[in-house]
Amino acid sequence: MLNLCTWNIRGLNEPSKITKVKKLVSSYNIKLIALLETRVKSSKYQSIMNKFGHSWAWENNYLHCPRGRIWLGWQTNCVTVKVVRCNTQFIQCEVIDQQCVHCFFFTAGYGLHTIDDRKSLWHDLGDISSADRVNGGIVTLAEIKVFSEFVDSYQLYELQSKGHFYSWHKGGDITKTASRIDRCLGNGEWMNVKGDVCSEYLNSSLCDHCPILVKCIPESHGGGRPFRFLNYLVEHDDFLPFVEHCWKEPLSGSGMLLVWEKLKLVKLKLKTVHKQEFQGISIKERNRVNRITELIDDNSNKLVMPAEIQGEVLKFYGQLLGTTANSLPLIDLPTMRAGPTLSNSARLSLCQPVTEREIDLALKGINDNKAPGIDGFNAVFFKKTWGIIKTDVYAAVMDFFANKKMLKQVKCTTVTLVPKVPNPSKVKEFRPIACCTTIYKIISKILTSRLQKVIGSIVSDCQAGLFQEESSQITSYWPLSL
Repeated sequence: MLNLCTWNIRGLNEPSKITKVKKLVSSYNIKLIALLETRVKSSKYQSIMNKFGHSWAWENNYLHCPRGRIWLGWQTNCVTVKVVRCNTQFIQCEVIDQQCVHCFFFTAGYGLHTIDDRKSLWHDLGDISSADRVNGGIVTLAEIKVFSEFVDSYQLYELQSKGHFYSWHKGGDITKTASRIDRCLGNGEWMNVKGDVCSEYLNSSLCDHCPILVKCIPESHGGGRPFRFLNYLVEHDDFLPFVEHCWKEPLSGSGMLLVWEKLKLVKLKLKTVHKQEFQGISIKERNRVNRITELIDDNSNKLVMPAEIQGEVLKFYGQLLGTTANSLPLIDLPTMRAGPTLSNSARLSLCQPVTEREIDLALKGINDNKAPGIDGFNAVFFKKTWGIIKTDVYAAVMDFFANKKMLKQVKCTTVTLVPKVPNPSKVKEFRPIACCTTIYKIISKILTSRLQKVIGSIVSDCQAGLFQEESSQITSYWPLSL
């Protein structure tokens, strides 16, 4: 593992700041550090540099800026650094460790204060919104336009970050102004090699900027991510012919099993298409940013190993949801019968055979942006291929209502953790989202639609609004009973 760091120190003349930087380097085993805005005169550079010891080598940009805006230091017994380019606003270098495991280019940039002056920085070398600032002036398009174009042109991605969200702050609690003006970016090729690379915004302590720690860990090859249908595949000229060819394959089985096996054939074909023609699309980088690489448990221990993180998540939700009960109390039938009950006509309407129209309307009612289940196929796939696959889907859904049995794979639900806050560090700062298969959602929609028509006769008027305005609540508990 190779640790890098960048810190806008806001002056390095004070002995306390030198001590603080040395402590930071020692605590986090930093091999390469960029110090910005040192405010050290060139005549004092050598004396301050010597205080870090003989094992450290340094470069600077005094030739381009008399105040030494950027210092670059590294441990010579751990890495070799060769400066490639240097000017007023950045130092770019090539970094190679002693084992040749890590070899990449590193650029430490510190932009000038005006938009016009910073244009040359982006010329020589996405999108930031007003949510990246608390109080102070609103972030304008003019401030970020050139930077945004630079990021898009060179396909750069902000590293996954932990710790503090804002990197700069000023003032007290009431009048506090904060902004995320310090950032770490990497291109796709570098992030592929450094699989678990992430940035951590540490405590600022002596100045108003947070030091940023970057940990470079070689990618650990696991079992890979499950298949997920990507909507842009429907634009491929051969998409529908591929699906039709797979769907006509003679397979054994019926009902849900037949649909499931045919979807597996389609999945294999689409994986090949994606690999051959859509490799340039940066899905892998987005997935890497969304990966949970670190958690803090109840005892303030930092968990970084995948097995530890998985164990902490299972422990948290095991305590929250409880364990499986050996037995459940029976329903008190006399009490239930004493209250409102469905009429015979309402009962018969619920038990009517499911029609193709009901299935069509259920699929139409599923939002295109809903996440797919374990099979990876979302509603967009079903809608775009409906003319090819609908006969088998009709049979699968009707078979469920006739025989009251659901294929285990279809009712299997995947749980995704979505952050509630920026830079979450504890399990409770994530929101669990259950992702169901599209066939499961179609069945749920049909049940919801039927219940809506009769639920008013047994639910109090004061609760009627819940089912009229939020009908999805009716089936929100149904998965738990399967």
